[in-house]
Amino acid sequence: MPAASATPATPRPDRLLLPLVAVAGVFDQYDTILLSLLLPHVQRDLGIPDAFLGPLGGLVRGASLLAPFCLLALRRLGVRQALLWTVGGFSISTAVAGGAVTVFEFAAAQLVTRVLVAVEGLLTMVLLVDAYPVDGRGRRVGLIGALGTIGTVVAYLAYPYLISTPLGWRGMYFLGVVPAIAVFVLRRRWLSHVVEPSQASKARSPERTERARRMIIVAVILGTWAASLSPALFFVPKYLHDEAGWDPKRIGLIVATVTLLSAPATLVGGWLSDRIGRRPILLAMFALGPLSAGALFASSSDVAVGAAGLAMGWSLGIVNALGIMYGAEIGGQGSRTTSTAIVGGAWIGGGAAGLVLEGLLFTWSGSHHAALLWLMTLGVAATFAAFAFSWRTTLFGRAD
Repeated sequence: MPAASATPATPRPDRLLLPLVAVAGVFDQYDTILLSLLLPHVQRDLGIPDAFLGPLGGLVRGASLLAPFCLLALRRLGVRQALLWTVGGFSISTAVAGGAVTVFEFAAAQLVTRVLVAVEGLLTMVLLVDAYPVDGRGRRVGLIGALGTIGTVVAYLAYPYLISTPLGWRGMYFLGVVPAIAVFVLRRRWLSHVVEPSQASKARSPERTERARRMIIVAVILGTWAASLSPALFFVPKYLHDEAGWDPKRIGLIVATVTLLSAPATLVGGWLSDRIGRRPILLAMFALGPLSAGALFASSSDVAVGAAGLAMGWSLGIVNALGIMYGAEIGGQGSRTTSTAIVGGAWIGGGAAGLVLEGLLFTWSGSHHAALLWLMTLGVAATFAAFAFSWRTTLFGRAD
């Protein structure tokens, strides 16, 4: 059997790679949403002070900053092997968080989970960008993002039922161990069938300097935008519970509905990016994000919250998927992992910085609501920067 060539368009990886990363994405999203969804219950049970919520979220999210370094280190295992280990690892650490009896134990388990979840997401992007040609890449990345939404929907639908059981919020975390069992059972089959993408050697060319410049600009814009929108997403359930006065069943129903309707976002965005280019889609979503988040935290009715949440979900999903995909494309063959680590790290770091900043703004203003609205100015600034750079350069055009 000849070695795999640098051209990735073979039907065998198409059939087997997509199911692998889809399963990983489903449980990635399930584990990611739990802390935000269960925050009021975890806070009450573990006695977490209100002023510590923002820093706790920032600390947990900030642990994901280790993900780019872990990604680079795990290259020696092979991308597909590393993906399976990270999925199994974050599943076990999620269950461990459910057994925590102190805030320190809970935070430690969440730190491990967030690092491994972030590594899994970056590994998935490296695999997809390396395996598929540029003209069909967007819709495949979008498809995985859409399928990953299933994990979020499962979490929100299970929430009103499991929260009323004797296990309470802990049962939601214990459920996260399922993918570890699946990985153990299916590991040999996945490893024996998935074709590892080849890595071309790093070629020296005049384009490398331009690629590096674009990578830095994209990283700064994505990081700033994430600093505005990530805290908004994190505090949605708490805002609806504490300030809008919603009960858990109402929260779970409307957020699950919005999340389900947001499922096609990355698929539609990816398909449109293949047809008309990355730039117009990304710029539209950059603008939509802070506007919709600001509208959500000024609303309390089902219709207004649902509409604003839907717009925010679409913008977050598309910017996350296409922004990091563009970062992977910038590196070119042979440097995918490095460029993905840098741009993905900026997205993760921006989200962590935003949560810490929200905690500081809460201390100053005395209100999470006011702090989140102040953070929207960062999203507006990032949007203006994206428009300015894309107007003068080829930023957010096809890079590979």
